[in-house]
Amino acid sequence: MGVPLMTGSHDAVTDDDMNEFVRTYGRPDAWRGTEGLYQALFSDNGATKALAEAHPIAVPVLAIDGASYPSLKTRSAR
Repeated sequence: MGVPLMTGSHDAVTDDDMNEFVRTYGRPDAWRGTEGLYQALFSDNGATKALAEAHPIAVPVLAIDGASYPSLKTRSAR
């Protein structure tokens, strides 16, 4: 699985982490919660967006699309 390759540190995601991910999300209906959050963004008339705006994440977050990393590397390494 490519997740460890998309981290800032080669040991950020351990084998135990990946085993737990596979165990948890490999169960029947394991993606229902995550799937429901994304579906709600398009079907709840803005309620999810309003909730997120009312309670923003209070920690720094950096999200970069791993598949786009090669093109982002040259643009963000300034």
